[in-house]
Amino acid sequence: MSATMESILEMDDFQKFKESKDNKELKVNKDDDANFNNQIKALFSIDKEKILIDEVKYGNKEKVFELLDEIFTEMLNSNLDEKLIKTRCLEIAIMLSRAAVEGGVKLETALHINDQLIKRMDETLDLEARFNLTKEFIKKYIDLIHEHKTTKDLGIVQQVKTYICDNYSKKLTLDEIASHVYLSSSYLSKIFKDVTGITVIEYLTQIRLREAKRLLRKTEMPLKKIAKLIGYYDASYFSKVFKRKVAITPGQYRSNTKG
Repeated sequence: MSATMESILEMDDFQKFKESKDNKELKVNKDDDANFNNQIKALFSIDKEKILIDEVKYGNKEKVFELLDEIFTEMLNSNLDEKLIKTRCLEIAIMLSRAAVEGGVKLETALHINDQLIKRMDETLDLEARFNLTKEFIKKYIDLIHEHKTTKDLGIVQQVKTYICDNYSKKLTLDEIASHVYLSSSYLSKIFKDVTGITVIEYLTQIRLREAKRLLRKTEMPLKKIAKLIGYYDASYFSKVFKRKVAITPGQYRSNTKG
């Protein structure tokens, strides 16, 4: 029988245990309700599981490891049967691998990682080593989510840059730009800043001023017309923005480049 099938059978047994408090493998004194309840609590931290799933989807590594440490500590302190702890570790990892798939990891990749984990878990006897192994593989899921998210974010940022370059002469707003890529303005602002180091509006200003400089160098257009062509419908406001960013006025820039 393969390691994968054996582990699946172990988890089937584990699910049966979940449905019954009479499982003898726990080796608990049924008269000791407090002890029994502590063991049940250590095995089934449902609220923490829900939070874990969300944090894995979002790739929040620090929060995931913090919650895992809490769950593992509860299991260590509860005198659980080692076989149940091993099965529980596998269940947590496989549960989180499904969350990773929802976060963008390819299914075949997650299945391959799961298979590696099952084989390694069978070779690991020490409880703490099993906990560390579980965390090691969950880290792989999170790293893959980050890779997927980075690729996706780069694509979104490129779409935004293209849209701005094609439409900078219009009265663009952050909300309008965000709606073009079907995102909220707050979420777009976050990923754009994360990827480029500047805000969406700062990038829009850069593109407008780049075109303004070209027009100042190559033409004799009045400032009012240049301002309108690059999306500023107030020439005085355009001049203020230009001076703030370039350190000289548009007129001075034109004179310097003509000389």
